Amino acid sequence: MSQGVRNTFIPPPIRMCAALHFFATGSFHKDIGLDFAISFSRSVVCRSVREVAGILESKLMQKWVKFPSSQEYDEIEQRGRPRLLSDGDARQIERLLHNKDTKTPKNAAKSIGKDVSSWTVRRALNRIGLVASVKKKKPALSDRNVKRRLHFCKTHKNWTVDDWKRVIWSDETKVNRYQSDGKEYYWHRPQERIQKHHVKETMKHGGGSIMVWGCFSWWNIGPLVRIQGIMKKEDYLNILQTNLPEFVDESAYPTEEVVFQQDGDPKHTAKIVKSWLQNQNFGTMEWPAQSPDLNPIENLWAIVKKAGSI
Repeated sequence: MSQGVRNTFIPPPIRMCAALHFFATGSFHKDIGLDFAISFSRSVVCRSVREVAGILESKLMQKWVKFPSSQEYDEIEQRGRPRLLSDGDARQIERLLHNKDTKTPKNAAKSIGKDVSSWTVRRALNRIGLVASVKKKKPALSDRNVKRRLHFCKTHKNWTVDDWKRVIWSDETKVNRYQSDGKEYYWHRPQERIQKHHVKETMKHGGGSIMVWGCFSWWNIGPLVRIQGIMKKEDYLNILQTNLPEFVDESAYPTEEVVFQQDGDPKHTAKIVKSWLQNQNFGTMEWPAQSPDLNPIENLWAIVKKAGSI
C-alpha cells in the first residue's frame, strides 16, 4: 500500500486505532507499522470515532480478533515456570496459621517441606483470598485471669446506674512531657518539599516522662498527682490520705457508701492501705488482674495524653 492513501477501505481494527490515537494526541496521522503508513483524513477519523462504540458492542470484532476459549486461558495460566507453592500448599499453610503455635507464614511453609521466601508465601496466600492485618494488642490473659474477669462481670451485671455512681475509679499512668511515643503522620504531595511542620522534633531520651495518679467518678474529676520517683506503699497511702477525703467531700455523694476502685498492684493491697480505707468506711471493689480495659479511667487518660505536655 502506498504512503498517503486516503479514504480507502480500512479494516475496522485499524480504524479503531485511528480513533483512539486521535483521542490521545489530536493528530490525524498514525504510523501503522511494518513498511507502510496511512494518513487518515478528517472524515475517516470522524467516522471511525462514531463507529468505535458500535464495533465494541457488536460481534464484528470477533471477525478480526480471535479470543481464547476458557480452556485456552487455563493453558495460558499454566505456561512458564511452575509455582513454588500450589493453591493446595497455600490452603495447608492457612490451616497451620490458625494454630497459635505457628508464628509466621514462612515457618508454616517450612513445616510442609517448602523452603521459600516470605514474599512467595504471602503471594500464595493472597491468591487464595487471604490478607494480612496487624495483630491487636491486649493484655496477656491466663485461664485464671479469664475466670476472674468473667466472675467480675457476672457479679456486677445487675448493678444499676445509681450503684455505679458510688464508684471512684483510680489508676496511675505515664505521661510524656514532650511528645508521644507513637508515630505521627503528615500529608503532602509527592513533589512537595519538606516543610518545618513535616518534621517531628526529638529530644534526648524522648524528652522525659512523669508518672501521675488520678481518680474520677460520676460526680467529679479528681486531682492529678505527680508521683516522685518509684512509688512505694507509703507514698501511695500518702496520696490517698491527702486527696481522697477532700475529693469525696467535694463530689457531694448522695450516700455515705463509697466504693473505691483500684487494681491489684501490691502497693494498693498493702495492709496499711487496706486498714486506712476501712477506717474511712470506703468499700473496695475486687478487681480482676490484667483488666485495664474494664476501667473507664483509661478513656480519661487518653484525653489527658492527647491534650499535650503536662
